[in-house]
Amino acid sequence: MSWRVVPRLVVRSYAAAEAFYCGKLGFEWIAEGGDPPSLGTFGRDGVQIGVQEPSVATPERAVGLGMVDLHVPALVALRDAIRAAGVEIESETTTGPVDEETMEPIAAACRLCEFTIRDPDGNLLAFRQAEDGASGG
Repeated sequence: MSWRVVPRLVVRSYAAAEAFYCGKLGFEWIAEGGDPPSLGTFGRDGVQIGVQEPSVATPERAVGLGMVDLHVPALVALRDAIRAAGVEIESETTTGPVDEETMEPIAAACRLCEFTIRDPDGNLLAFRQAEDGASGG
């Protein structure tokens, strides 16, 4: 049996996190705990992310300090879908040639290799191009 890692992010509101991850990012609900629910796991394309409200084990000061790297095969298509869902793209990183005079990227020849967003509590999600896939767009 192989190992499986499920990152757990601390959020202020489980309900708001579920609305964001499932409603905006296309994850599906897998499990939840508490009455009312205060923690849960969401999944998409074989990846799972757990979220939980502050507790004795995860104090309030941990809210928004998480970061998850997600390596995906169709980066551009995913970025476009996330943007269309109304999520702000915080940053984009491209690779490719630059104009030698201005040192600005030559847009037509550049390739998106990463973009980042934040969930409603400030946890950083970095989406990176999977090494075995094309840029998706």
